[in-house]
Amino acid sequence: MAGPLFKKHLIHQCIVQRPTTTQSASGEPIPTWAAAGTPICRYVQQNEQIAAPGIGFLMEQSDLMLFDSSVDVREEDRIITITLRSSGATVDAGPFSIEGAVLRNSTRAHHQSVRLRRVE
Repeated sequence: MAGPLFKKHLIHQCIVQRPTTTQSASGEPIPTWAAAGTPICRYVQQNEQIAAPGIGFLMEQSDLMLFDSSVDVREEDRIITITLRSSGATVDAGPFSIEGAVLRNSTRAHHQSVRLRRVE
């Protein structure tokens, strides 16, 4: 679990949704999303240079989300409604799929980071 110094950097909050199914009026299963939590987090936008043959380099935005190591976030989940904790203002509505989750400093499980991909 992260210490108080790291938690001060978690200036955002988001909604984690998990895939589930519900039933239609006729009893058919319908895939849907259910809220799995609203953890505090840190949303980080980064730019990456990607080699493009014949063109040079292209810039691609790469979004990351940092969580405390105790947060239950999975690769099948998605992230929506990222807000600033201080004001409640929406930073990004998403949705984002989770491309990969990595525990950082695994001996102490300090925090986890996930790479996000915007769902079009």
